[in-house]
Amino acid sequence: MVFKILRPDSEKVWKNEELLKRFPRYRRIINNNEIARYLVAKSVECDYNSDSSTEELEEILAASSIEFNRLLKEPIENLRDRPIFPKNYLTLANALAEKYLESCIFCERQCEVNRIDGEKGYCLITKESYV
Repeated sequence: MVFKILRPDSEKVWKNEELLKRFPRYRRIINNNEIARYLVAKSVECDYNSDSSTEELEEILAASSIEFNRLLKEPIENLRDRPIFPKNYLTLANALAEKYLESCIFCERQCEVNRIDGEKGYCLITKESYV
């Protein structure tokens, strides 16, 4: 691992019992004993059209979530060589998030402004907001 060469102290952090308890998955990923979820998500092919309605995209996401969760239970050997698809679980979730921003209903006012185009509704939050 490059970190061990560039930052030998990076290995020392894993001697902390609290970190090992809180982040066991990350440790397994670092040790190549597990695959990062985003890589698994990119290997779930999703056939969708970005122009589809929010409801249609939500249905496709729900169906794809079943496949994604099934894959998370697979042994790492079955996941290592899976292809990455251009239209995948992550790009679908991104397309759905953009749909939500086009007709914003995040706050209780549900003003439906188009935050993608820079409009601000009652809450004055832009598309760059984060939680």
